[in-house]
Amino acid sequence: MHLHPALEDGVFSLGNNKFLLDETERRFIVEDNDFPVGIVELVEINFIHRNCEIQIIIKPEFGGKGYAKYAFQETIKYAFEILNMHKVYLYVDTENDKAFHIYESQGFKVDGNFREHFYTNGTYRDAYLMSILKREWLKERES
Repeated sequence: MHLHPALEDGVFSLGNNKFLLDETERRFIVEDNDFPVGIVELVEINFIHRNCEIQIIIKPEFGGKGYAKYAFQETIKYAFEILNMHKVYLYVDTENDKAFHIYESQGFKVDGNFREHFYTNGTYRDAYLMSILKREWLKERES
């Protein structure tokens, strides 16, 4: 299981989809034996305020096998150690208990609640804003 940057000549590609990269984004392919099982991204990277959003998608058939946890931990490490971010944040559906508990187990705390923040399957859904600060992450690593 490993991550590698999804960058080739300034273009990220996953399947037939291609995306231009800039300084506000970093994407990594989550692989097992050179087989892509998901993607993890740092987006909205702000080098002035030193914060960014993390997003992760693992193919459903690979869920529950540790890929998300590994990719999440390694990408947060990259954000704090390589990009020197102060804070990493994310949005999670308030009804997605599984994801919420994963993020909480990684040291993320709820910063707030966004009412009707996502529109999916014909309805608006609430979302939590969660984050972890670099000093909190460092403290978690020490224990």
